[in-house]
Amino acid sequence: MKAICNLALCIPLGLAGAMLPAGAAFCSDLGFTLDNNTSQDITAVYLSKHSASNWGDALPNSTTKAGASNNIGFDDGKANTTGDDCNYDIKLLLMGGNGKAVVYSIDLCAATEVSLDTKTDDGKTLDTVTVTYDAYSK
Repeated sequence: MKAICNLALCIPLGLAGAMLPAGAAFCSDLGFTLDNNTSQDITAVYLSKHSASNWGDALPNSTTKAGASNNIGFDDGKANTTGDDCNYDIKLLLMGGNGKAVVYSIDLCAATEVSLDTKTDDGKTLDTVTVTYDAYSK
């Protein structure tokens, strides 16, 4: 199980977590590296279970400058993350609200990296998303 979190969140949850069953996550139990390989800042990242009908709130601390990377951690509320529990949709909003990228049904239990890139094809500029998975997670 991955744990990406900041120290301020880990300390209180870690102390309270002494009563949790073995293997339970104390902080964000899922996470990935977000690589922004575009010329625009990513202003918000939204996650939703693939089966959900709405996006909910943007993830905190998800803003990622152009050309930079950011570790995104989140807690799905479950220590057991397998099968359909792992399928998420991701929406990335770009600076000024002028663009977004949406990717459906990503296995975030196994994904280690999500990259947003800008490519040109036949004179058209396209934002593309690539997901890298941990080969040892399945």
